[in-house]
Amino acid sequence: MKRLNIHCFIHDYWVHNNKLEIHVFTEWCKLRGHKLTFSFTQEGEKLPSIKNIDWIIVLGCYSTLIDYDREYWIKTEYDFVCNTINNHKIVMGICFGAQMIANIMGARVYKNTEKEFGWHKLFVTEEAKNNNIFNFLPQQLDVVLLHNDTFDLPSNAIRIGSTEACLNQGFIVDTKIVALQFHLEQLSDNIGTEDMPGNETGKYIQSLEYIKSQYEKFNSSNILMYKLLDNLEFYNT
Repeated sequence: MKRLNIHCFIHDYWVHNNKLEIHVFTEWCKLRGHKLTFSFTQEGEKLPSIKNIDWIIVLGCYSTLIDYDREYWIKTEYDFVCNTINNHKIVMGICFGAQMIANIMGARVYKNTEKEFGWHKLFVTEEAKNNNIFNFLPQQLDVVLLHNDTFDLPSNAIRIGSTEACLNQGFIVDTKIVALQFHLEQLSDNIGTEDMPGNETGKYIQSLEYIKSQYEKFNSSNILMYKLLDNLEFYNT
């Protein structure tokens, strides 16, 4: 396998300073011999040249695409991701990143009927299980979710799975474009009160203490992310 240049978009001061949310990506790149770089777009950090990038990862964010007209950096990043897709690079989006990819590919992004904050059962589609990139997923698994918004499925995409509260929890297009509304990369230590919906309660909102206490589930999720990264590398290089 060739050495890949992977660039990650960070949207959180805590992540920027502590690098916890990207720990899985950092460790995987070290193991596989790839180069990982970062941009904190809100701070106006310079973006790399697309020609020097093989793969981008767009992480979650407290802002939403609804803030597109008010947050200058969203347009900057949006245009970069769009150009990266058009240049046939590997593109992975998580949470906010998944919503951005969906919108770039012509799908609507909007408020989900229910807010999902906590560990919920993901029901994986047969189409996803039969896809080379996601062939390692079980039929059902617990995933951590931290979102208000959702998206429609792009016309040429395969749905990865659904939860009871949200139909589209992710999709894949060909072998290069992956969007995940759920988090396989998170660590317990990286989730704090700022990730939660204040004092709101709801059927799909769990306590922060409970979410953070599920160490085995975090570990299982991280292992699945390693497998996903391995498959993206194998089938695209």
